[in-house]
Amino acid sequence: MKDRKLLTEDNQGSYEALKGFISSVCGVGKTVYEGKKKADEYNVRKLLMKMHSSGGGGDDENNSPA
Repeated sequence: MKDRKLLTEDNQGSYEALKGFISSVCGVGKTVYEGKKKADEYNVRKLLMKMHSSGGGGDDENNSPA
């Protein structure tokens, strides 16, 4: 249990950096697509929902059954 806690604490900085990067990308996307329907896709909550619903498998080409 202690090892897991240490690992989580070690990764906290990476999580915060990733969160900042995602927020930055969403801000730029909203600016680039301002006034267009696509701007709505650059929402952190919607982006995270897409990530979770995809199962984290990456692109479909590498995950398709052979």
